Amino acid sequence: MNNALFTAEVSVSSDAVDLLPNLGLDVKQSMAAIAGSTGSSRCIQMFVELDADHVFPRHSDGRARGAELLAKDIALLDSMTTDRGVLLPEGLERTVRAGLRVAVAAGEAETGAADAAVIGR
Repeated sequence: MNNALFTAEVSVSSDAVDLLPNLGLDVKQSMAAIAGSTGSSRCIQMFVELDADHVFPRHSDGRARGAELLAKDIALLDSMTTDRGVLLPEGLERTVRAGLRVAVAAGEAETGAADAAVIGR
């Protein structure tokens, strides 16, 4: 659940980063202000701490951090919900899948069939 929530934060934070310039706001300044306020999340804090250009931080060699781990953990959550006949709430489901797409697009995970199924479920 921890990584499901983090993945949702990646999605929402990415949307905010995309929107801020269209509102005439500086992304770095706005995210720093948000990081110190009620809209903060670990995703936003990492963006600010790393002086990143993307909400899904990259290693120094250019690879994104942890996309494969997130995909693995979301697959585990999918398995748990399926085994118990439980559905993720619609908003969480949609936001988590969007966050995985952001993470994978950041460059790390080479998605195989299993990852693609998790992302697009």
